[in-house]
Amino acid sequence: MSTVKAGSAADVAERRKIATYQDIGSQLHLCPVDLETLGPWGPCATELFEAVGRKTAEVTGESRSFQFF
Repeated sequence: MSTVKAGSAADVAERRKIATYQDIGSQLHLCPVDLETLGPWGPCATELFEAVGRKTAEVTGESRSFQFF
């Protein structure tokens, strides 16, 4: 998969996990973190860590906080 498009394996893995755990309930937000070896992150993992990085920057004042993950 990743030979066709970078990140596609992580994307497929995220979708599979979301489908597997779709009955987990509406009170929780499932965000599987799928990373390819030395490659791109899946879309949900990217969004999650960007949000954490933004919040960390907001709290600490360090604008490069996402780069430290």
